[in-house]
Amino acid sequence: MFQLLLPKRKNSRLTKLTIETASSLCTAEKKTKSSDVPFLSQVPPFFMLADGEGQEDHGELAAALATRYMQKCLEDAWSDDYQWRWPLNWGTPPENVNADAPEILLNHARNLTHEYLLQFKSKHKKWSDISAALTTAFIVGNTLYASHTGSNRIYLSRKKDFQCISTEASGAMLGDAQSHIDSLENADKRKPPFLLKKRLVHGDRILLCTKGISALTNQEIHAVIAEKGLSADETADSLIKAVRAKKPPEDTAVVVVLVARGGGR
Repeated sequence: MFQLLLPKRKNSRLTKLTIETASSLCTAEKKTKSSDVPFLSQVPPFFMLADGEGQEDHGELAAALATRYMQKCLEDAWSDDYQWRWPLNWGTPPENVNADAPEILLNHARNLTHEYLLQFKSKHKKWSDISAALTTAFIVGNTLYASHTGSNRIYLSRKKDFQCISTEASGAMLGDAQSHIDSLENADKRKPPFLLKKRLVHGDRILLCTKGISALTNQEIHAVIAEKGLSADETADSLIKAVRAKKPPEDTAVVVVLVARGGGR
């Protein structure tokens, strides 16, 4: 009922790096539909991952609403000259800060999505239990910017090192009135809440994943994502194949991002 028609794999060439992305997902062992939604966009270039929460099929709707509205926000912020800019329909930009800065745009787009879900729940009491964990990211130059809320995780594989680089945000769910989601006006404008900023280098492999990935140990995840010669497509599918073999109790979705030299727009 709430199925999204999503692109599965995309390649995008950015300013200083060549980025290859892919996504894959599987449902929990006893479910037929997933409440996780990966989304990859070529233009504008961004990727995101939602994990919807709610009874019955409400989580499926929550993930769809969150990704669709965040998609709209980022499309509004993508200018005709292929740059991220504060759009006019967002109203007056904040003072004493560069409103076109990636972290400011991501933070505000996340807040707009949070407010949208709250308004939707207010109008539709049937869906008053929905909320969503949402991770949204793009790469500008050689820097990854990610807005991160909920129980999703972000991992970075660099040479022989493998670590979770996402901040703890499980207490902040979009659309949950009880969650602590700071507004742009009240947040520290120099360091928006729940925002990750990471400089990337050639060979980096990034993994965005929902909480279902916990079916695998960190060693098992690293073994797959660090395997040389695999494309983003093959890596994403291999991760989900490994999760599925564990008969996972949770829905699982992954977005794999491979970083290499090159690009140039």
